[in-house]
Amino acid sequence: MKTITVVLIFLLVFTVIKLSGIVAISKLMKPSEKQIEEARQKRLQAEKEGKDPFDALFDLLAREHCAVTMIDEIACEDDLEAILRDGHSSIISDSIYPGSGLCHPRVYGTFVRAIERYVRERGVLTLEEAVAKMTGLPAGRLGLRTKGKLIPGLDADILLFRPEALHERDSYADPAEFAEGMETVLVAGVPVLEDGAMTGAKPGKILKR
Repeated sequence: MKTITVVLIFLLVFTVIKLSGIVAISKLMKPSEKQIEEARQKRLQAEKEGKDPFDALFDLLAREHCAVTMIDEIACEDDLEAILRDGHSSIISDSIYPGSGLCHPRVYGTFVRAIERYVRERGVLTLEEAVAKMTGLPAGRLGLRTKGKLIPGLDADILLFRPEALHERDSYADPAEFAEGMETVLVAGVPVLEDGAMTGAKPGKILKR
């Protein structure tokens, strides 16, 4: 019980520090210039409203009935690239569509970013390695035996794209933006995206192991 209490207190303090515009520097993460500027803008907005940053935080929580999300950047690029290089790591996204408000950009941009940034721009992975980490590796871990590989007899879930044309367009301000460079997507052999346009087909279904 004591451990849980300490953890909850830490999370509350960490949340207040982040949203009040204070940037904490540790050996795990050095804030970027962008993060520092965003924190400064939050502080200036609170001052403009004539509020203490802590009061502004709790007013926001009260106004939104605590239905407030927070975006944290808690890992440095060196750590991320080391994890990507590990043969046991998959490339996935834990994002979901929220009940209201904006979604996280990674709902739309996770996999394109992996190829655009870590394959094409930085060379952390080969294209083949990245694709395997997005398909066969996670499918195998989840026990989805008919998914993740292009083998006769398995589900024909196929994505056609031009690696050199992939470009992530989503952002925190406009997260629901489809990426550039995706041409055709087939789910169970049925085109759902053709020549970059949605077809209206919905052949997908809930997967059960």
